[in-house]
Amino acid sequence: MNELACGIDIGCDKHSVTVIGSEGSAIFSKELVHDLSAIRDFIDELKDIKVKHNMEIIIGMEGAMGYASPLDKMLLVEGFEVIQINSYAMDKYRKLVGQPKKNDKYCSKLIASFVKARKEFAVGNETSWHKIVMPSKEKQRLRILCRLHKQITKDITRESNRMIGLIHGYFPSFLSLYEDIKSKGSLSLLKNYADVEKAKRASVKTIAKMKLDGSRYHLGEKKAEEFKKLVSVVDFYDEVSKEISYAVSCHAERIIESQEKETELAEKIINLSASIEEVAVVKKNIKGAGDILAARLVSEIGEINKFESSDKLAVYCGVACLDNSSGKREFQKKVIASNRQAKDSIMRMAFASLRTNDLSRAYYNKKRKEGKGHYHTLKCLSKHMLRYIFKILNEFENEKLNCRKLAA
Repeated sequence: MNELACGIDIGCDKHSVTVIGSEGSAIFSKELVHDLSAIRDFIDELKDIKVKHNMEIIIGMEGAMGYASPLDKMLLVEGFEVIQINSYAMDKYRKLVGQPKKNDKYCSKLIASFVKARKEFAVGNETSWHKIVMPSKEKQRLRILCRLHKQITKDITRESNRMIGLIHGYFPSFLSLYEDIKSKGSLSLLKNYADVEKAKRASVKTIAKMKLDGSRYHLGEKKAEEFKKLVSVVDFYDEVSKEISYAVSCHAERIIESQEKETELAEKIINLSASIEEVAVVKKNIKGAGDILAARLVSEIGEINKFESSDKLAVYCGVACLDNSSGKREFQKKVIASNRQAKDSIMRMAFASLRTNDLSRAYYNKKRKEGKGHYHTLKCLSKHMLRYIFKILNEFENEKLNCRKLAA
């Protein structure tokens, strides 16, 4: 193959780089500092090597995660072909060639060696590598917002669980007042009246007039009376309980702030999604895909044309299983290296579709009758849905391409 291979072992503050020639020996190596000016200098060096040898340079990165940015983006902008190597496949290749020692310089050479042999090396039915296609700027922005939204949602759940644990320790009867501890009324009461002594001193009228955080409404007399009734029977409240109530109040305040940020982010996501047509396509065709889930999945998939088949999309989303049979033993191995955000999105979408889609429910019931567990069945349903998503997104892309041709 008339090309040079460049392997980059991605690190947090620095990256190890090795370029190997057609004979497999290193013709260039360096330690690249993760700095914009250093990256620009490195790209210039790659261009010089390309001109000197009159060959294209294919660049490989293994399981780069977020540390590869903006290196990967800058390389793509300059016209280099960059491939992402599956960590599981790389580990298999490492064992196959017998890595003699563990150091960054050798790892980068091994990655470059894999790039050379990439088309001959495969692991079962898994995609050993894929070409990195940079998503549109809108999808990149959407991905950042969706990931932040998910993180804040997780933070709210975590804070709520901690708060419930504390309430159990000094005022357990409060938990019977609201079905949802994260409701505006519940959080406003806990923020302002978690201290039982303070709550006992306050009148029903005062508590009833309390304005709910993030709302124009007040608590109301009915809830205030119920709360006062619960407070009145608390007969054990010592110095430790007082500190617990302070902690509960702090948790409630943090949850309220996070909920406001969550709402703000949801609006941003919906507004930005309006400019990304694929989100509308998924929402329209997939029952269970709401505004946020559709946006999350589309932003994580990026450009659909980087996947050669729906099976490769399923591997990327972590809902495919690899054939790991040996002799008479037949079993499958789960995909370890995948996009966890994409997996979470499609799994949630599949679960939501059970309530809204009769076909999904029928498919789920069929798999369960076959003896499959709940989680495994959801993965099967997710993969089934991804086949359809792959189909409709490709049809949409082809339709856009035909429209451009006609316009030209």
